[in-house]
This record gives sequence, C-alpha cells and structure tokens, in this order.
Amino acid sequence: MRTDDLCFLTEKDQFWSGMLADVLEQNKIPFLKKPRLGAGVALKVGPNQESVLFYVPNDQLERAKELVDELFGEKFHEN
Repeated sequence: MRTDDLCFLTEKDQFWSGMLADVLEQNKIPFLKKPRLGAGVALKVGPNQESVLFYVPNDQLERAKELVDELFGEKFHEN
C-alpha cells in the first residue's frame, strides 16, 4: 500500500462530521468525505439521517485515529 492511498477512518452522522472535518483540517490531515446515502436519498429520509464516511491517506491514518479517539472515545482494533 502506498502512503497516499486512501484508507477508511470512520463514519459519523451529519452533525458530528462537521466537527471531525474541522479537527482534521486544524491538524493538517487531508481527508475525503463521502456521504453514505447520496443527495437524493438524503432528501427523502432527511439530512439528519445522512452519515458521512471519512477517508485519510495511509500515512496519516494512525494520527487521524488518535484524533477520533480523543474526540469521540472510539478505540480502533486491528482485524
């Protein structure tokens, strides 16, 4: 795996995704946010039901996991 390959970090609801994005930006960790449902479905079920998937480069994954743990108390376990 290359250092710039994107890796899944976490999934957050619409409300918490903004906070996580701000923290990642403040820590200069590049990321990709991808809505789980997509705009059409989110309009039908309501934007509060939408969740956001976060991806970060492989070489930033450990630091990003530490930030998620600090913010949300999530512990990551290796499979």
